[in-house]
Amino acid sequence: MTISKSEIEYWSCHDMGGSADRGYRVRWVDGKETHYSFGANGVGTVVGTNGSTYPMSWRNDSHRGSPIVVISHEDGATTWIPGAIN
Repeated sequence: MTISKSEIEYWSCHDMGGSADRGYRVRWVDGKETHYSFGANGVGTVVGTNGSTYPMSWRNDSHRGSPIVVISHEDGATTWIPGAIN
């Protein structure tokens, strides 16, 4: 959520686990969940907190020495979640 032109709201999340065939769930600080499916070649889908499915792209990266998955959403937003996709 954009608060101003120079500040955005930060939402932390908890990795709820999953698998390559079932996808992965993340629970956000507000209690809502998002479901990510990571396909080949950095292409995937996300089921948002509103229940709708959206396309996304992804890549493995790191933050402060810990593995993360960087997700690029169709609306131009970029988020990341803990972990790595093999």
